[in-house]
Amino acid sequence: MTGPPLNFQIHESPTDDSLRLSLTGELDLWSAPKLRARLAPLRARNSPVRLDLSKLEFIDSVGIHLLIRTIGEARMKGWSFRIEPDVAPQAMRLFRLFRLDHFFIGG
Repeated sequence: MTGPPLNFQIHESPTDDSLRLSLTGELDLWSAPKLRARLAPLRARNSPVRLDLSKLEFIDSVGIHLLIRTIGEARMKGWSFRIEPDVAPQAMRLFRLFRLDHFFIGG
């Protein structure tokens, strides 16, 4: 490990019914805490979130674990958290492996 990547970003854009968080770069050990910190107040306020992973370049087990936990917490607490169906191919392989693809909007 050489340190945190500089290319991870969270771009926010409101939609009619939720806040879209578009991730770019790598969701991994170094960047997952940044996403977790951004999601925490949204979950606390029960603000609907749509996660756009179409430009995600890489996701590791820490990133997958964060998404699995977030989906589980959202279902338990009735929080509207969804992953948009357009997922980068390299991430989609892991999503299918972990059976997360059925949590996509329209999926």
